[in-house]
Amino acid sequence: MEISLTPLEQTRLASMATQAGFDSVDRFVAEHVAALACEPLPEEIGRLSPEALRESLAMCDLGMRQAQHGLAIPVDESRQAVAGRLERLESPTSGPPIAGASRTERTDEEPREQSR
Repeated sequence: MEISLTPLEQTRLASMATQAGFDSVDRFVAEHVAALACEPLPEEIGRLSPEALRESLAMCDLGMRQAQHGLAIPVDESRQAVAGRLERLESPTSGPPIAGASRTERTDEEPREQSR
């Protein structure tokens, strides 16, 4: 696949990649495109109930407040945590998956401040 970008777009992506800690623009773009490809299609998404929508918006608001206050988990640390959770879920000692169970853990913990 080939993607054509203007010089300004290339410069902006290079800056974003550096700020996000990626070693190359290609890897930065590939990660974002891969994330987009994993998103459900509109027809795969059911409508949220008013309660689920309020909960989702509250989580987004919390994330925005945390980001505005410099609270974040470094991307590599977050990936390692998710990988560890998945390994535990897929471990032969953890038993068979439970039908309808989510593959992610939910916590109400505040992320710690990101060191720069």
